[in-house]
Amino acid sequence: MERTLDCALKAKNDTYSQFDSEQLKNGAWEDCMELYDRTIHRLNQSVSCPEDVCSRSDVHAWLSTALTNLETCREGMSELCLSSDSLQGIIIDVTNALAISKGDGSVARHMTIRITAEPENKQAVAL
Repeated sequence: MERTLDCALKAKNDTYSQFDSEQLKNGAWEDCMELYDRTIHRLNQSVSCPEDVCSRSDVHAWLSTALTNLETCREGMSELCLSSDSLQGIIIDVTNALAISKGDGSVARHMTIRITAEPENKQAVAL
C-alpha cells in the first residue's frame, strides 16, 4: 500500500508536467490536481489507520473513492488528448489494492478478459 501511495505522488507530478499553459486555463488541470490530492489523502488513510480503529470496509471505501478520483482525472485528460503512463500505473495499483482489500479470496474475480483473436484471421485462443 505504501508503494501505491508513493506512485500516486509521482503520478500527480507527472500529470502536472503534461499540461501546457493553455490547457491549465480550462479547469481540467485544477480538477485533476484536486482529485490527486483527495486520492493521496485516501491512500494515506488506508496506510496509516490502525487496524483496531479502521475496518476493512473503511479501507475498501477509501480505495474505491481513490479509484473513482483517478478514473475521473483520466477521463478529463483524455478529453484534452493527454495520457499518462504513471496515471495508468497508479490506477492498476489501486485496483489491485482494492481487490485485495475486499478479501474474497479471488483477485481474478475482479478482472475483465477481452478476447481479441479473430477466427477469420486464423487466430485462436484456448481457454
